[in-house]
Amino acid sequence: MMRHPSAIVVSCLKRWLKGSEFDGVYVATKVPDELNGPMVRVDAAAPDRETPVTDRTRIMLQVYGTDDEYCVDLLSACLEGMEVSYRAEGDILDWDTDTDPYIFPDPDRPSAVRWQGAGTLWTALS
Repeated sequence: MMRHPSAIVVSCLKRWLKGSEFDGVYVATKVPDELNGPMVRVDAAAPDRETPVTDRTRIMLQVYGTDDEYCVDLLSACLEGMEVSYRAEGDILDWDTDTDPYIFPDPDRPSAVRWQGAGTLWTALS
């Protein structure tokens, strides 16, 4: 059964952050109504069938945290995890970070600190 690229990234980041200084950070595709503590939101554009057996998907990683430095550190860790993800996640063929962390205010949560980074994910269709 084929998993959606955003689900693959959520799984990959949870595994990557486990045992790190960011162990236990909430990783999901939706921000909960009550945002308690830091989190990583995985947002994906529609997958594009690149070949009969691969999809290419634009992935945005949005990080909520206590301050700018924390957000940049967490987002950098996530981007690093995606860079080496093909070694740990069978569905991932490649990742290319093309947008380094930048501040990305959340209009629905004006007091929240949010940063974003992005890249392109290639996944195998199984």
